[in-house]
Order: sequence, then C-alpha cells, then structure tokens
Amino acid sequence: MAAQVSLVESGTAGYLGQVQPLLKDNTECFDFNQSIVLFGAKVIYWDRVTLNAGVNGSMAPNGAGLRDQRTLSLKDNVELFVDSVNRLAARLRSGPETTISFDKDDDDTLDFVTAASNLRSAAYGINRQTRWEVKAIATTNAIVSGLIVLQALHLLRCNYSALRNVHLQYKPSVPLSTITLSKPNPGCGVCRDTYALVLCNPSRTLLGDMVKGILGANSDREVSVYEDKRVLSDPDWDDNFERTLESLNVTRGKFLSIVDEEGEWETITIGLSVLPPNHPIDAPPYILPSPLPQPNRKPKLLVEVTPATPQRTSRKRSLPIDMDNDVIDLAPTPKRLKPDMNGAVKGQGSPSKRHRLDEEGLLLVNGPGEIADDIIVID
Repeated sequence: MAAQVSLVESGTAGYLGQVQPLLKDNTECFDFNQSIVLFGAKVIYWDRVTLNAGVNGSMAPNGAGLRDQRTLSLKDNVELFVDSVNRLAARLRSGPETTISFDKDDDDTLDFVTAASNLRSAAYGINRQTRWEVKAIATTNAIVSGLIVLQALHLLRCNYSALRNVHLQYKPSVPLSTITLSKPNPGCGVCRDTYALVLCNPSRTLLGDMVKGILGANSDREVSVYEDKRVLSDPDWDDNFERTLESLNVTRGKFLSIVDEEGEWETITIGLSVLPPNHPIDAPPYILPSPLPQPNRKPKLLVEVTPATPQRTSRKRSLPIDMDNDVIDLAPTPKRLKPDMNGAVKGQGSPSKRHRLDEEGLLLVNGPGEIADDIIVID
C-alpha cells in the first residue's frame, strides 16, 4: 500500500483456497478484509469417496487409496524419506533424467515431499499430512496459480472492473465462486493513510524538523508522532523534537506516523530512505516530497441514536389524599368495569359510603375512641 504497488494475494489449505486482488484506493486492503476465512486443512470430500470405493471393493486391488489416507508415524516418515531418496537417486544414476521435478502422479516425488514435509511438521509441532492431502495441496496450488495469472493480467491491462475475489469451494457443481471487489473502507487504518517518502540522513535530521516540514502550512495542527507502536511525541510532550532520528532508532526502512489529535484528518505515514550520493553537504539533511502529502478529511461516522422508550402511563388510579386535613381515603377501589359486545358499560357502581356521608356533612366512625372534640354525636 505504501509503495502504491498492486498485489494479488492468495492462499491454499487442502482443497480450499482463495485469490484476492489488492489495489490501492480501489479495493479494500487485506488488513481490513474480514470476509476472508483461513481455511482449516480438512479432507472431507475426495477422501470420503476414495474410502467408500475401497470399502466397496471398487478400488485397485493393491489398496493404495487406503494406504494414502493413513497418517504416517514419525518412524514411518523417516523410513519413507530414506526410501524415496534412494529411489530418486537410482533414477538419476540410471536414466536420462538430469533433474526430477515434483509431480503428484509420480510416486517417488510424492513420497519424498510427503516424508520431508511431515518431518518438518514434526520438528515444529504441526499436524502431519497424508499422501492424499499432499496431492490435494499440489492440485489446489496449480488451480490457484492459474487464477493468480488471470487476475494479474487484468491488473496489467488496467481492466479493474474485471477483477474478482475467487474462492475454491467444496461444491462439485460450482467449484469456483467469484465475488465483486469491495471498495476501500473509509475507517481502515492501513490503506486510508496518506503515504509519503522522505530521503534523509537520520544522524543529522531532527524529529521536529521532519514533522514540521511534512505538515507545512498546517504545522500548527496538534498531532502525535508514532514509530510503529512507540509514541515519540504528542501535543503535551515534544521533548524528542530536538533529537535526531538516529538517536530515536528511526532509520532507513522504518515508518513515522503523524496522527491528527482531533481525529479529523487521515494519518500521514512517512517512509524513510537514504539521501542520494550527490546531496550537497550544506543543504538540509533531508529531502521532502513535492508536493507535500495532503491528507483527506475523515468522513464523519453516522451514529444511529436509538429513540428513548416513552414512559408508560400507569392505568392505576391514584390514592385520593385530602392535603388540607391530611386525610387519606382508604375506601376499597371499585373494580374496573368491562364493556359488553356493544361497547356499553353495565352496572355502574355507586360511590363509597364514606364519600356519600362526606357530601352530606356526616362522618362515619367505628367507635367512641375515634370521636373528636368538635364532632356532634347523634344517637
């Protein structure tokens, strides 16, 4: 991405594989692509067919198919490696062959590759492969290699509309699936950076001169400077501005990232290279790119605001309180009446007995203890 060089990324695992063209400013980059799944090395289709054929007796009588599906032990791989090397050496000594190329249909070369790869896998704790899996890898590699060439031809012809992501899959009727390339994601922190190349002498170039020279007219903008994950400066700490790049271990082949503190502008990534041999001694110890890199303003992300749930109004009636006399009516609340089929409400209840007496100027008490001084008792 930094060198503006197109890439055709690819990978295989068993019978599966993929090809993905990568083009700066035209496609999403590999770092942000989350649709690519690293396939596990599984053998589920061809091996199953071969195994079933062997069990049903339709396989060759020597049982080579069943032998090919057996995972060899470490001892078996050592013996197979020695035996295959002896067979290949005998062929070179006795035949017209001066070199022997790998062929999945050549038992000698297949045994050599199987044993050699399994011995390496044993040394690094990797799962060993059967002969059938090695055949599958060789076949898949050949298919993917052809797909890489086709995508590379589109890139060379600048026929970007014909580029496709291609995946090998397990469907016998549709072994290849193609996907239209996705546009670059505006939030990607790799391919959306603005790249620039600076030729400099790290032993004489100060970090502050480099940053201010790249920012140019925007040198008053608050930025932070990183080398990989190291923080070299920020708006509140610029002590390293007076230090040389070499003293900060920032030399040829490394990148400096100038990050906008407010997050409004894209990151400027600077690649460092050496000055030309004829660079004047009395000139500044660096050569800035011309024109200076102009980062784009980052698009504002639309935040979807979830509307607040409206407060539900309680359907319960509030308790009647007489604020003047501090009296709470504890009379039983009448039941809510349901309308009939016609919408009419039948059997309207009457107000409570206490309420009716209050309207008539009377007070109902339960005994002599509740009688107040200002109440007239009627027998």
